[in-house]
Amino acid sequence: MKTRRFLSLFAVFATLFANFGTLFAQNEKDFKCLFSFKLNSGTIEAVSWSPDGRYFASSSGYGNVCIWDVKTGEINTVLTTNFQEANSLIWSPDGEYLLGAFSDGKIKICDVETGERLTTLFGHSESVNSLTFSPDGKYLASGSKDGTIIIRDLSTRERLQTLYGHSRGVNSVRWSPDGKYLASGSDDGNVIIWNANNGKILKTLEANLDMVLSVCWSLDGNYLIGSMTETFESSGEVYYSEYENEGLVIWDVNSGQKIKTLERGVESMGSIHLSPNGKYLASCSDRKTVIIWDANSGEKLQTLKGHYKKVY
Repeated sequence: MKTRRFLSLFAVFATLFANFGTLFAQNEKDFKCLFSFKLNSGTIEAVSWSPDGRYFASSSGYGNVCIWDVKTGEINTVLTTNFQEANSLIWSPDGEYLLGAFSDGKIKICDVETGERLTTLFGHSESVNSLTFSPDGKYLASGSKDGTIIIRDLSTRERLQTLYGHSRGVNSVRWSPDGKYLASGSDDGNVIIWNANNGKILKTLEANLDMVLSVCWSLDGNYLIGSMTETFESSGEVYYSEYENEGLVIWDVNSGQKIKTLERGVESMGSIHLSPNGKYLASCSDRKTVIIWDANSGEKLQTLKGHYKKVY
């Protein structure tokens, strides 16, 4: 409970943007900027709060992972040799280890206090884009550009299951609050709900768009939220559309029906996060903003400005 009280101060855990390497945190009461941290150079690729709320980690495009002290605003630890350009960062539930997901398909586990790399997990053939722990902290799920999701026992590092169902890369994977299910969003435009115990597909939620960038669960597990966008291809490369998208989509998990669409066709959304008390939803935008929504009504409460480039 102590951790939840501390983290409930933050509706946006940490937001980030390219090139200028700056992180912001906002107060949940009035959404004003509480503090910002700036790197000397480099794109910030990922951020993650520690379980006790005292630190957060940031991954730099120039090869560093920094552990920041929230109270002082100073860098507590720099991991330079083990965590170059991590796509995703996540702390172990006990706060002792930091896990990084990488473009070469590897997941690295590092001791936060010593900076020592403890082990490297293999299994994905392409970039690992997303990591999530089960609510009890026993299992780790990873989603990859290779279209698969791997579930591992965290204590033994053993691979328990490999989930196949997406036809393209997996951008986001999240465990349900009760630990029974996984949700994944993919470049194939679908959100899949999986049985976490046997790896079977329970439902496929069609978004009718090209790409699902991020997914998250409501606190009661009855709803799923996804950030969506159209894509277009040029010279063999796939790009996000800035104009044709559905913004945020909310599904009823039990029926599989789409019940609400927020901010359709306005801007491409990136990662989305629910505040620890479940009242607010934060969505990152390629228009240099973070949007705060009322999670119950879907009303847009505030648009937070301050970044100079895309917020991921």
